[in-house]
Order: sequence, then C-alpha cells, then structure tokens
Amino acid sequence: MAFTVINALDLNLNPSYREPIHFQMEKTFCCFCCASPPLSVDVRAPVSGYCPGQVIPLAIDIENKSNVQLHLVKIFLRKVVTYRATTPTTAIKKSKDIILTMQEGPVP
Repeated sequence: MAFTVINALDLNLNPSYREPIHFQMEKTFCCFCCASPPLSVDVRAPVSGYCPGQVIPLAIDIENKSNVQLHLVKIFLRKVVTYRATTPTTAIKKSKDIILTMQEGPVP
C-alpha cells in the first residue's frame, strides 16, 4: 500500500504529549510459599512526545532487594508510528521498530 504524508503531527496541539512518562514495576521471586523482597524498576522521562533528532532523557532506577542476582538487564527503546487515513476510507496503520538496545549487568 502506498500513501503520501500530507501533514506532520504538531506535538504542541495535544497536551498529552507534554505529560511525563513514569513507569514502575515490581517483581517478587517465589519458592513455594516464600516470596522474596521485590526487584523494583522505575523509568521516567520528562515528556511523552518527541520529534526526530530530539534527545530523549531517560532515568532508569533498578533496586534489587531480592536474593536473586540479575546477571543482565536489557533495555529496548521502541518507536511506534501510527498513520491515519480518512480518505477514501478510514484506515490506521502502525509500524513498530526497536531503535535502541542497551544492556548492563550484573545488578547487585
């Protein structure tokens, strides 16, 4: 399918793109009835919308209170582009690409 991009998205028109990103995750490791203290991951970025070429400052904090050693932590940055058409019919197409992979370890 071929198409022409008529206009780019202006990030200033949608206030949600100026909202910060804050993602938290906790994981406990279980052995039958015993659960370990959690492994916590906290990811933050000042806004959620970025333009091509703009630096994306991420803060990632990992706190491992469990007794399980993390030998490797992999981080993926995925770009999701959504194309919307209204003429001649309404259609939506998404493309997803991993644009950055980082790995660090071990995490004490």
